[in-house]
Amino acid sequence: MREPAPGVTGRGFIDALLRASSVGITDCQPPDIIRKARIPLVTQCAICFVHALYSCELNDEARSPWVTRKHMCSAPSRDYSTISPSALSLLLMKSQSSIAFAKEAAALLWGDSAPKDLADAMAVAGAPQRLRHFENRYFSLDRLLKEADLPRVLEMAAGLSFRGLELARTQPDTFYVDTDLLEVISVKADLVSQLHPAPLAGTLRVQALNVLDDEAFRAAVGAMPAGPIAIANEGPLVYLDAEEKARLAANVRAALQARGGVWLTADVYIRHPLGAAPTVGYGRSRKFLEQHRVEENKFASWSAAEEFFVKSGFLVRKKLAHHDPRHIRESWALALAP
Repeated sequence: MREPAPGVTGRGFIDALLRASSVGITDCQPPDIIRKARIPLVTQCAICFVHALYSCELNDEARSPWVTRKHMCSAPSRDYSTISPSALSLLLMKSQSSIAFAKEAAALLWGDSAPKDLADAMAVAGAPQRLRHFENRYFSLDRLLKEADLPRVLEMAAGLSFRGLELARTQPDTFYVDTDLLEVISVKADLVSQLHPAPLAGTLRVQALNVLDDEAFRAAVGAMPAGPIAIANEGPLVYLDAEEKARLAANVRAALQARGGVWLTADVYIRHPLGAAPTVGYGRSRKFLEQHRVEENKFASWSAAEEFFVKSGFLVRKKLAHHDPRHIRESWALALAP
């Protein structure tokens, strides 16, 4: 069973896009990684529109009736939409791996241009090592999910990973809530429908969610079937500062207090002793890293990482180390502290 993606379609969203078009928002220039992909123009417009909304750049005439000035602009807020193009760049690199649906999704997005773009991506110094890094990260989370043995999963900031589709395709008891920001979900929902148009054995819900929004997070969890859940993630922590990490941890803790279950994160990074690498993959340059303060947002040490989770109300139940001489990332299984 495939459920529709809340927030991706609907009259209100289309009306908002039409308003945006009338005031020139669709004249924006999406990142190169988006323009090269076979993403429908309306979705590219949606990406620009959402970016403008979260930057509070639209005038009152352009705003949808359901987006109020109070909600969007009452206080300075960070624009998380600029992180989203990295999901496309990682998908292009992962298309050279055995990760489920990565190759097929890249073919749908880039078509005949994929070989050249991929060649450019893999020509960057250290690209094969980075590919192994992201493969290991992906499969380490798969391993933790299998060991947790919980069919109800909410994956945070899933990007263009199709883990939920693969589990729903193969496991009838799966109820998987696959989440990310709206501009990513707009692309992903369309890809899912093309990658597996046939009915699924389990249930997949592709849903827009800002994981720092406590009300939205509570609602997403509350809509899942009864029983303990696994909350999983691969990547968002490196984009969040200390205060934002604490907010995310509080949302996860509240969800597990209500439902029971575990938090499985493959995103426990410590700072590289020599600083960030010059590039981390196609479309993810040093400028991108600096813009999002990725190296600064990593934990200072393994002890600092564990201290953060303990102070947030969790116990570390298991650690999976990434086999890399630098040893800068691990995947952890976390449970609520008594």
